[in-house]
Amino acid sequence: MKIAAVLTCFNRKDKTLNCIKKLMHQYKTIDIYVCDDGSTDHTSEAIKKKYPNVKVIQSNGGLFWSKGMFQGMKAAVTKDYDFYLMVNDDVDFYDNMLEIMLNSYESANGNCSIVGSTQSSFSKKLTYGGSVLKTKLNINKKFLLSPTGKVQKCDFANWNCFLIDKFTIDNVGLIDNAYEHGIGDFDYSCRMKKKNIPMYVATDYIGTCERNPIKNTFGDNELSIKKRLSLLLSAKGLPIKSSFRFYWKNYKIIGVPFLLWMYLRILLSISLNKPC
Repeated sequence: MKIAAVLTCFNRKDKTLNCIKKLMHQYKTIDIYVCDDGSTDHTSEAIKKKYPNVKVIQSNGGLFWSKGMFQGMKAAVTKDYDFYLMVNDDVDFYDNMLEIMLNSYESANGNCSIVGSTQSSFSKKLTYGGSVLKTKLNINKKFLLSPTGKVQKCDFANWNCFLIDKFTIDNVGLIDNAYEHGIGDFDYSCRMKKKNIPMYVATDYIGTCERNPIKNTFGDNELSIKKRLSLLLSAKGLPIKSSFRFYWKNYKIIGVPFLLWMYLRILLSISLNKPC
């Protein structure tokens, strides 16, 4: 069984090295592909020195997450692996992560993908994983599924830990590299649904990962309105180009009112100096 792990990184060397270490400690050998998006903290040099077998794809910056993951996946698929494990480098994986993911895949009878759930190291609450729509009438309302000991079908998957099999890669392809930063993982979920390839939440938690803080984002009401608007439209916010691409590509005209309502709700919160 051949397994490749793919991640992208930028200027958080310690977390990246810890992620690689935890991947190396799994019960099966994993080939690791890291796209370094122009880190200035010598991440690439540290990886090459400590883990010379890790494949580092070097970028000059500007890829952000989706494009970085695309470059990593593009390098990995040339080796024709059985499984591709998409991960974020801020996840602190448990030693039995891969065992949980592969056992969950077998429980789901294959030809599917598995999303691993993470929890806070402090509160132990669910932070990332697989989500389902609260109602088919509102594509913006989702809630995360907590692990129950059995696999559960989901509608969307965070790529903090996402196991894709060769069948899915052959039928769906790589992550869309047209997105400026995020949304690429949810877009991939939609593409899988169009191909009738199911996604399941793994049976148990696979590691810890804290939720991204709202401080210094467009949701932070301690910032000025001008600054929040700038952050909203930045690559790491909700840029119009990527947001429109996602809603139009996956929902066509039906998605337009949901897109507009999302922006109106956020703009109202910003104008009233409320968090969002």
